[in-house]
Amino acid sequence: MRDLYNLIAEIISYLLKNTNPDFYRRYKSRTKKKADEEREFLLQKIPALFDRETKGTAEIVKPEDLLPDLKRVYEQCQGENNQGTLLYLVKKLDAALQNQLRREFESRQGEHTEECLNSNWNTYKVGLLPRCECRWERKHRGSQHRDRIDNFLHNFLLIDYGNWAEWRIEHHFLSASLFARAEGEGKLRVAFSPFKKEDDFLISEYETQEEQRFSIEYTGQADADADYVKKRIDQAAEKKADVLLLPEMLGNTEMENRISEYLQNPGWLNRGSPPALIVLPTVWSGHTNTACLLDGTGGVVCRQEKQYSFSLRESVLEDIRPDRTVHLIHGEGVGRIVILICKDFLTEDYLSRVLADLKATLLLIPSYSTGYHDFEMKLGKLLAEDCCAVWVNACSVVRGSAPEDRRMGMVLRTGKARLKSGEHVRCFGCPEECTARDCTGDCLEVCELYYGREVS
Repeated sequence: MRDLYNLIAEIISYLLKNTNPDFYRRYKSRTKKKADEEREFLLQKIPALFDRETKGTAEIVKPEDLLPDLKRVYEQCQGENNQGTLLYLVKKLDAALQNQLRREFESRQGEHTEECLNSNWNTYKVGLLPRCECRWERKHRGSQHRDRIDNFLHNFLLIDYGNWAEWRIEHHFLSASLFARAEGEGKLRVAFSPFKKEDDFLISEYETQEEQRFSIEYTGQADADADYVKKRIDQAAEKKADVLLLPEMLGNTEMENRISEYLQNPGWLNRGSPPALIVLPTVWSGHTNTACLLDGTGGVVCRQEKQYSFSLRESVLEDIRPDRTVHLIHGEGVGRIVILICKDFLTEDYLSRVLADLKATLLLIPSYSTGYHDFEMKLGKLLAEDCCAVWVNACSVVRGSAPEDRRMGMVLRTGKARLKSGEHVRCFGCPEECTARDCTGDCLEVCELYYGREVS
């Protein structure tokens, strides 16, 4: 299969270089006669791609049987500048590999890698992966907003690495049974909490050779903070949450190990299940600001670093050294999850590429911010992409704000999730009794995302 994936990637690379949006617009409106000519050409040149009786697409079981014919067709179409027939060929191969790509995902469950199905992804800057279904993604999958080649792919996820120069994309494949509860109930529950009421860190400002910077030093009690997280996990478990999201800045270097051990406690067998995915409070350490994503058994799914510095004031930047790595989390039913830490979500170019190039369908946004307005406005960009989002804030940073500005979280429902709920953005404020004096920091909210199987 690897040779076949490599050839498909090479053909796609050729099409990317030799087509433009207008080509795809015109291709969609081609006549039936033209489409029949393309089909008849491939039927004669690559008979193994078609079922002998029905002449429909045949499942590819032995790629070696059609690779020589595929290469000859590719060379001929290149010589004739026949991009239309090559696109039709790519569509047929995508359909013929539907079952194989499902098996590819199943074989990768629990794995993480930078590699793609095709080993030549770094040479041609085209990556092919199995495309996981997203239950709230509508049938058009964004094709009405853009005219490009992946509008014609239903089983392959195509990543154009030419748009990610000097970046790494790490792929993480979740177990298909991870959201079994959501599968049974037809809804995915996402919990979020401001975690606690205090700030346990110091901000240090200084000058480098050319810039004004600031760093964060944790000053809290690691034992107490671990207990806070355990309480939030217990609360989320009681509410049968599948995902738990905690805010930015309030973590420490010991928290990951402590919570991982807690999730491995055999006592969970007798009292239900913790959330399947947990985003711990981010940890500021060694010029990095990092969110650790754990699964419900305490295993580390990934550690997503913040990529863009927050401005403390107009001229003082967060002193982080980004690793230029995006962790793309593939899960059947949820599609593709990306964690965007605060400023990363607000950075226009980065957000646009995560949505358009990585086809993210769920964003988890831990934040530490005095205001929610910019986040609320930016959420509107996700509507057309069928990408849901959950944003959580630290209540300590807004406790002095007016009641209407004390937002602990926001939820964006899109696609079929929006159609079912009748709303798209929902804001969660601090409880009315919560004031600077009597805040307990125990708030935890749960939102429900559509997880049904109806066809849009």
